[in-house]
Amino acid sequence: MIMNTGLDTIAPTKEKVIITNEPPWVSSSSKKHYLMVFRKLRNQVNRERKKLRAKYYDAKDKQLGSCAPATWWKETKRLSGVSEHVNRRDDTVSMLSDIECDCDSNSPGEAELANEIYQAFLRPMTDFTPLLPNHSVAN
Repeated sequence: MIMNTGLDTIAPTKEKVIITNEPPWVSSSSKKHYLMVFRKLRNQVNRERKKLRAKYYDAKDKQLGSCAPATWWKETKRLSGVSEHVNRRDDTVSMLSDIECDCDSNSPGEAELANEIYQAFLRPMTDFTPLLPNHSVAN
């Protein structure tokens, strides 16, 4: 009795009110049922996802296994722009030689090609009207 009185004084018990967000028509038994169904379906989906992922990467490994590593690295470097062949300036200019240029000569030089590319980027801007200098943006 003395012990209970001391505990009630030091740490009194409080009523705890639980407010659920559940609608009144959802019973605890139906909630447990749907939770079990959800977990079962989630687990099935995850197992299937893992199987498909493993199958995909196994196929990729087999595909890479049939490719020579030197060929694979050469293609990777070429696509990423690391290859010396792609970075050479002469090669880049020769790729741009098909651009139609409004210059006097039949084979435009680097400066004419650069100006033509610059103008191509600026052409869409002619459709827009510039903002006035005192124009402010409203927040």
